[in-house]
Amino acid sequence: MADRLEMLRQMQAENPTDPFFAYAIALETGKNDAAEGIAKLKDLALNCPDYLPTYYQLATWLYEVEKEQEALAYLRTGASVAMAQGEAKTLREINALMAELSS
Repeated sequence: MADRLEMLRQMQAENPTDPFFAYAIALETGKNDAAEGIAKLKDLALNCPDYLPTYYQLATWLYEVEKEQEALAYLRTGASVAMAQGEAKTLREINALMAELSS
């Protein structure tokens, strides 16, 4: 993991405006430290609110740590972003997760 994380950090340094690398670092970090992964995804949602993949993963992790209302709030935001971007498939996935978490 350390090697992969270091590689991602180097790639992020070379491409500082590409949110994919921040997302990938958050995912890699979250494998061993959910709280840190969540914090990194929250930062990404704040700093790159149009990066759509953030919302589904962030909501999933928040739900896993029993923060259901916060998870639903991020899903609602993600649904708005997906609609604005015309991403119908992602919108369906987000809506399905919202329905699952709400029941």
